[in-house]
Amino acid sequence: MKAYRFLFTLVFLFQSIFLFYCKKENTTEPNPTIPATDQWVQKSDFAGTARTGAVGFSIGSKLYIGTGNDSVLRKDFWEYDPATNVWKQIADFGGGIRAGAIGFSIGSKGYVGTGSNGSMTSDFWEYDPIANLWTKKTSVPGGVRMGAVGFSVGTKGYVGTGWQSGNIFIYRNDLYEYDPSTDSWVKKANFPGEGRFDAVGFAIGNKGYIGTGFAMYDDCVDFWEYDPSTNTWTEKKTFPSTKRSSSCAFSIGMKGYVGMGKYETTYKDLWEYNPATNDWSKKKDFPGDIREWAIGCSIGLKGYVGIGCDSTGIKKKDFWEFNPDQK
Repeated sequence: MKAYRFLFTLVFLFQSIFLFYCKKENTTEPNPTIPATDQWVQKSDFAGTARTGAVGFSIGSKLYIGTGNDSVLRKDFWEYDPATNVWKQIADFGGGIRAGAIGFSIGSKGYVGTGSNGSMTSDFWEYDPIANLWTKKTSVPGGVRMGAVGFSVGTKGYVGTGWQSGNIFIYRNDLYEYDPSTDSWVKKANFPGEGRFDAVGFAIGNKGYIGTGFAMYDDCVDFWEYDPSTNTWTEKKTFPSTKRSSSCAFSIGMKGYVGMGKYETTYKDLWEYNPATNDWSKKKDFPGDIREWAIGCSIGLKGYVGIGCDSTGIKKKDFWEFNPDQK
């Protein structure tokens, strides 16, 4: 099973596209404790082509999604305004065609880097929505990679984990902190779990979180909290459902959300993490098709999930708003 996945990942690198694993439909049974007030609302489809391996982030009241693979690698970028439910094309990503990159925002700027343009990369770019301009910044240290995680806490950004191919496969467990005021990176404490790619990463308050993903021999369910103030990691309660990779994640208020993704099947479930109690609770399933490599972002008290592909590799462009029960 795992050798099969390695082979198809290698084919992706030479063909510059993502190939997908055939899996069974998700058969997860409903959980009767799901809050009745959770709401999913379908919004306007993503205005670009249906795709997977894209990147997304939010700045202020807008969402930004771009790059990815729709059978060829793309560099287009799009802005979504939830207030009007309208998409607008913006300047193409400054680093060119790309899939499997990381993205996050710090203040009024967005950041995208790493990934593959046919070869793995370590470049890093800043987006200014006022000027509609991409500016090249100092590359991410530690070597080229794809399938890494990125998140921001306060005025700093963080990039870590990921995968590099070559004579040997490298599964990274490093973490680097980016300071936009000096355009510089600082090496931080390594992620304590196994090196991996296609994990999830997000921030809640002043802490960062990394979990799930594909390690050298298997997918993972472990989940870790990073405290930038002490540069320390703490293992938290494991992800409560099946092990998986290529999930999507976002945070709303003081809760985190992880769902969808793949293992031997592809999923559409969604789980909420509460750091105050170190516990997970089941939320309403994503109402679109089963999904992997979807984009997850948030603005205010709402989350947004869309694009990606199903278990047969059919790419999607639907886009959904999630309004959780925050009690």
